[in-house]
Amino acid sequence: MLVFGHRGAAGEAPENTVAGVRRAIEAGVTRIEIDLRLSADRQLVVLHDRSLWRTAARKVNIDEIHSRELASTDASHALPGWHGEACPVPLLQDLLASAPELETVQLELKSDASTDVDALVGALQDLFPTARSARKVVTTSFDSEIIAELAKHAPHIRRGIVAKRDPIAAMHTALELDCDYLCLMHKLMPRATREILESLQQSQLHISCWTVNKVADLAAQQRAGTHSVITDLPGTLVPLCKKQPERSQ
Repeated sequence: MLVFGHRGAAGEAPENTVAGVRRAIEAGVTRIEIDLRLSADRQLVVLHDRSLWRTAARKVNIDEIHSRELASTDASHALPGWHGEACPVPLLQDLLASAPELETVQLELKSDASTDVDALVGALQDLFPTARSARKVVTTSFDSEIIAELAKHAPHIRRGIVAKRDPIAAMHTALELDCDYLCLMHKLMPRATREILESLQQSQLHISCWTVNKVADLAAQQRAGTHSVITDLPGTLVPLCKKQPERSQ
């Protein structure tokens, strides 16, 4: 089973930062999941929440500030007890450049009422203009509108649907949008019926489950046939996972 570091290694280093990604790599992970939003100047920023309050103790939204301000923003506040260096909110291009060892990066595209879908898709097209430039990335989202726009305007970028419930409905959406990945809340796979599991397997989608932090949950995912798990604790889970080649898409 493959292991993705959740937001880098969110339980071991500040989430969605270069330090977090480097921590995941040190633990033996070559695949990560990170979150993307746009800054006021339409730059792709690695950040989960719209607000910078939880991670950087700043009462401002990412879409209201210029990306040049991020270099002086410490995003380590969401991890109590962190004693390492300050961790700026990174631009996606800078984070990827800092981690050439990575084999696969799930880019979860966050959305809310403020999201400019056209600008988000355009920024991804600009950064990944060809299949070769996009070979390491998979764009995923709860928002099927964003994935549909990517399928229309940047079909060379791999895609996936994220879902908290109803895996069969999510599977159908993923297949309709010619996706490669289906990212499910971790409780869905162990609770699924045999018929649901068979349908998911037959879909040929890569099934990736989040967030798996317990040994018992890892074992349940293995029994269910999950292809990869996303964890906050790669240092704990990586040694427990049997290495398997990634399923070709």
